[in-house]
Amino acid sequence: MCFLQVPRATNDREVRKFLAITDAKESFAWCVDFLPVHLDSSSSNRLRIELVSSGVFPSADDLHIVSAVDPMGWNATINSESLDSFTREVLITVSAEGRLQTWTTNFSRVSKSPRWLNLSSVPTNISHPSLAHGTSERKVAMGIECTGTSNGKVNGHGNELTIWDTRVSRFSVHEEYRKTFPCEDMIISTADRCGFHSCPLICTGCYRSYLMLIRQAH
Repeated sequence: MCFLQVPRATNDREVRKFLAITDAKESFAWCVDFLPVHLDSSSSNRLRIELVSSGVFPSADDLHIVSAVDPMGWNATINSESLDSFTREVLITVSAEGRLQTWTTNFSRVSKSPRWLNLSSVPTNISHPSLAHGTSERKVAMGIECTGTSNGKVNGHGNELTIWDTRVSRFSVHEEYRKTFPCEDMIISTADRCGFHSCPLICTGCYRSYLMLIRQAH
């Protein structure tokens, strides 16, 4: 369902770490060493790829959508192996009933196996969403399709775009934005972009070939 690169740590050097999550809630982790290629680009030197871990992804929910968080906005490597609520979100999952969860992970220096921490859980009440996109600012855009499309039971009024804040605090208002499009203007994708003063923009593409840019108000 999802293949992603884990954010780089300061001691990784030329090693890159990758994760895969399947719809059966299996997780796989690889380390890819680029050092041989950097030292000598001749064809005799190949990347060293090692499967370092496989196991169960620790979510109690079904996995309707699994998506890597867009790294736009990350400007530093990780210098700690600790996992806490201040660690970067790297993955979002959404259940069929619409429970949105965000996750972080890192690899231990000793075991090389990933450790997972659930950072937030938001009940969106959006059944069977068609897409979800997380940003480095802890915002998640979710799209749902209207009746008459491939997922006819979702929404009878049009295609909806919602934006959610996944921060967990007493001041959080999780649903920040909602807009309904006509059924012919289906939401194709969303993307994280940096705007002025590093303010995140969420860009939404529709079938009528226009883009809607959404910027967070201060």
